[in-house]
Amino acid sequence: MTTTTYDFEMAPGNDWEFDYAIKRKNALTRILEGATGLTGLQGWFSLTDAGPAISGTATSLGEASPTLAPGRYFGVLDRTPQTAALTPSIGQVLYEVIDDGANVLSSRPFLVVAARRPN
Repeated sequence: MTTTTYDFEMAPGNDWEFDYAIKRKNALTRILEGATGLTGLQGWFSLTDAGPAISGTATSLGEASPTLAPGRYFGVLDRTPQTAALTPSIGQVLYEVIDDGANVLSSRPFLVVAARRPN
């Protein structure tokens, strides 16, 4: 029996903010720094690691602020499509995926729970 660990819990019925800090190595200094200027980033929920979007869960991600938060990208998924997509999956581990089709593909697992829990 395989057990999938998860990074966080998510409950249907709430807006969701995809929030990622994307870094890359500076070619001159070899130091990791915020990756600015990325375009075409999409975020979605998937049944599989780095898999395709569950219907209605894809949204665009934009750069938060290149000067205040270099490399930080976010996008909001409204409650209605998120609730429809996640309610049938309560108790399952799904994946939050971001991809730009060229340079970035990242995925992190989350557990779908019936209700939000305080932090």
